[in-house]
Amino acid sequence: MSFSTPPIDLELFRLINATLRHPFVDPVMRAVSSEAVGAVLAVAIVAYVWRRSRGRALALVFLALLTVGVVDGSVNQFKDFFGRVRPMNALHAVHYYEDGRWQRTEHTEATKSHGVSYPSAHAANSMALAVTLMWLWPAGRPWILGLPLFVGYSRIYLGKHYPTDVLAGWLFGAAAALVLLQLAWTCAHILSRRRNQTTSRA
Repeated sequence: MSFSTPPIDLELFRLINATLRHPFVDPVMRAVSSEAVGAVLAVAIVAYVWRRSRGRALALVFLALLTVGVVDGSVNQFKDFFGRVRPMNALHAVHYYEDGRWQRTEHTEATKSHGVSYPSAHAANSMALAVTLMWLWPAGRPWILGLPLFVGYSRIYLGKHYPTDVLAGWLFGAAAALVLLQLAWTCAHILSRRRNQTTSRA
């Protein structure tokens, strides 16, 4: 179910990927988009929230990891369904980083007929983690939200995704996290009520 790129989507992609490029920013975007760096950053954020929230942290950190796992596994199903080709494989003059170096596409036609661009898994995973952590620690919302925003921007900058890929990833990640959080809260509430009823009968 591939679809064409809307003009506004293409214009915004060109703005971020070409017009706003700068050699100083290049390594920063590579680092932000790196799975290894992302994992270290996520662990650091989780550890900090753990210290701030104490009692509830263990269960909710586990929930955060579970949420990211569910989102990462399910988002790939949507990628296969939509089959959108990545910008670096579909557009001319796209700056992208691959094989250890920065490159620029020279092809004028798409090099693939089916791709995995939509939605962005990086955006979905980072947003799912951020929503879960913000639910755990409301005071940290402003800066925790910066994680998925920064990650999503880097995916466009690196030529891997269109803005709508990132937006779809954000929405999917946030929705999945909210559903799982609500489910977890409901289960915890039911268990607590049953525990209280058992205690009162004893």
